[in-house]
Amino acid sequence: MTQDSRAYAQSRSCYYPERPPKISLPCGFSGGHHTLKLWDLERGHELHTLTGHTDIVYAVAVTPDGQRAVSASYDSTLKVWDLGSGRGLRTLTGHTGLVFAVAVMPDGQHAVSASSDRTLKVWNLESEEVLATFTCDSQASCCAFSETLKSILVGDAGGRLHVLRLEAPKPKD
Repeated sequence: MTQDSRAYAQSRSCYYPERPPKISLPCGFSGGHHTLKLWDLERGHELHTLTGHTDIVYAVAVTPDGQRAVSASYDSTLKVWDLGSGRGLRTLTGHTGLVFAVAVMPDGQHAVSASSDRTLKVWNLESEEVLATFTCDSQASCCAFSETLKSILVGDAGGRLHVLRLEAPKPKD
């Protein structure tokens, strides 16, 4: 691996030093294009190679408890992984374009994804259900949660930042 590819791989990874073992999940164009590699950073060895995507894995997020990861891929899917076993738990489908970003909510049960299909989707990670879809004016490039604002933030390729306020579902009559 060259110095340039190592730097790029590091720029496309999640690093969780507060969770034992200290892990890193590099993704993107390094190594196997369609895989994630789970590394124990204290011992310096690979724990698991996560396979299942059919195109480049572009982003990854880890649940707050450190037990699961959610990956976003150019194959238009997200995958939920068990980090203890390295096993794929489920595949989330619903996007029609490349998935550029994923963020996991603090409850660890929900995630959001941003895609070239111009949508941001809110997911239930257990049921695989799309709970909400927001359409941007151009491709959705990035997403995050603000605990302080109780909002989802999504950036689109047109340079806009959208702030979507989270509200509890209204009871059905």
